[in-house]
Amino acid sequence: MNIQSGGGFTAVVVVNLVGTSSGYERIFDFGKFDSADGGTDSITKMWTRGATTNDLTATRVLIWNGAVQVCNVHMNLFMPDEMKTYAVRYDAELNSVEFFRDGTSVGSGARSGVPVDRTVLIVDIGRSNSVSPSFTEMFLKELMVVLEKLTDLQILEIAEILNEGMEACACTGCRAGQYKSELGMHECSNCPAGQNTIIQGSKICQCSAGFS
Repeated sequence: MNIQSGGGFTAVVVVNLVGTSSGYERIFDFGKFDSADGGTDSITKMWTRGATTNDLTATRVLIWNGAVQVCNVHMNLFMPDEMKTYAVRYDAELNSVEFFRDGTSVGSGARSGVPVDRTVLIVDIGRSNSVSPSFTEMFLKELMVVLEKLTDLQILEIAEILNEGMEACACTGCRAGQYKSELGMHECSNCPAGQNTIIQGSKICQCSAGFS
């Protein structure tokens, strides 16, 4: 999971959190699930609700390098008993985590250390540390995690798309005269002068007639 060398990650979720909060209820957990920490042999990047019944609106992003915690950023974000779109963006360059509600930034915080790229062996969604209930009390509509730092505009667009129940990863090919050198939600670029694309969705431009 190259969140450091790749520049960060972004997660967007459409969810209604209900009931009470206990045991670090996860939205997701990449790594070792069985404790509040990451364990000595795994990486944990988790987005949770607060640990107690008094934390119904609180959210935390925890990142561990094995047993060493390098990020614990939290704030009041969630609005219980309402279906809302939330997002979290980890920015490796700015050393920060930023939270969004319905596509609008609502606050950020700095991490305490530097996460490292690690191999993820386990992925958990909607789990809890508690014995009962052992699952997050929520109605999850959509969840999207991207291993790159998306822009504010991209987060807003994805939030709107997910709210409408559409597929956020659906891509439209670049029109003729434009290209995209890599797959993903990147803007199309215009071909250089004297070059063009043959079909929609091209990855490269070719010389137009009369050019070499």
